[in-house]
Amino acid sequence: MREKIKYILLGFGVVMSAIVTVVSWVFDIQGKYPEYDWRLYVLYGFLGFFVLVVFNIILLYIQLNDKTPKIDLIDNPIFIDDVSMQHIYQGSIIQGTSCMAHAIWANNPKHRTENNSPDKVRAEISYLDEQGEKLFGPIQGRWIETDQPSELRTGEKKKIESTDFPNNGASRTLDLILKYPEDEYCYGYNNDSYGHYMFQNPKFAINEKHFFIAIELKGAYLPKKIWKLEVITNGKGDTFKIKKGDEWIEKTNSKASKTFLNKKSSPKKTSSKR
Repeated sequence: MREKIKYILLGFGVVMSAIVTVVSWVFDIQGKYPEYDWRLYVLYGFLGFFVLVVFNIILLYIQLNDKTPKIDLIDNPIFIDDVSMQHIYQGSIIQGTSCMAHAIWANNPKHRTENNSPDKVRAEISYLDEQGEKLFGPIQGRWIETDQPSELRTGEKKKIESTDFPNNGASRTLDLILKYPEDEYCYGYNNDSYGHYMFQNPKFAINEKHFFIAIELKGAYLPKKIWKLEVITNGKGDTFKIKKGDEWIEKTNSKASKTFLNKKSSPKKTSSKR
């Protein structure tokens, strides 16, 4: 951007020199063509050029100080994977593999500046029934780039409520839902899922087999926008499929299942392993 400024100023100097040359030439020919007021024409030309320069300076100033990020879902933004889940429940190690869906965003503003890389972007997720009526939410979304709640000390939860969005197009991934084939329904998933049996917070049970996920990102200078994703599950014996646009996405040959390890263990960190 600074190189652009240098060339603009250089161009301004060249044009100004040309104007001075033209003005001198005009005054030389004034005597030859007295019926024309050449000085007036030169004045008009100079004013027009001046307005053009001022306009470009204002435009350049706006570009250099642009604070608006452009955060959107990337191409092919949805992916589904099997995630190993482990925690302690009633003194026993509980191990399972959930089928989880995630969505990927990136920040690609037209003009990259020091001001349009927000560092505290939160996601609010609501779950809607087939008619668009809210089932529950919004809940605070979980970014997989942040630490897990079990890795934090008391009072540090706010550290994982948001994520940064550099303006170089680096991606950030949001957890959406999880499901085990043994269950009838999907569950919402975020930091408040930790500490619950198989990471299934009862408050996040999605008691519908056809539903929508509505996501809104909130942060400095972010325009209001809501992304909607459609989800269908066939219940027990199935995981789910999820749609963005016209394409349905599902995990083929998912290995998701609930596994119970009766091994007694001293308390350890709850984790979802990716």
